[in-house]
Amino acid sequence: MDRELKCPHTYCEEEELRLEIDCSACPGDQDMRNRRCMSGIVQILSSEAVPQTVILKRHIHKRYRESALMPAREAARELAVLTRTKTLLEPASDRRCQTCSASTSNVAGNLRYMLLGDPITYMKDASAIARRVRATAGPANCDKGPECVETSLSQSTRGSEVS
Repeated sequence: MDRELKCPHTYCEEEELRLEIDCSACPGDQDMRNRRCMSGIVQILSSEAVPQTVILKRHIHKRYRESALMPAREAARELAVLTRTKTLLEPASDRRCQTCSASTSNVAGNLRYMLLGDPITYMKDASAIARRVRATAGPANCDKGPECVETSLSQSTRGSEVS
């Protein structure tokens, strides 16, 4: 599954701002409970306007309103933070830090990858995500590895929910 894939979409504004997503070419379920569908919605919401309503359009349209959109909005905020963290950091001064699994940029990239792979699971269990990241970045090649991992986690909402 391409984690960066999202269906074509448009915004309409009548009584409210509405996001309409064309699901006709997508092979998956047209439902926010579908992780691929949710991933596309989260990508759109993380970089564009946040609507009051999302409509998934196929033969039968599905409409999601305010309360049903909260998980997608929270995941979109997390994705935006991770994208900024990954892209706005100054590059590491040496090659070892640039390629280290515990570097802030690499940890943010891994968190982003996990989020886009399954936004629903990612947002449900912060402690499992933090444990997984710590385990993956554990074998860092320097003493600062654990500190870099904790810095990355603290910049994301995953770290702020886990002690």
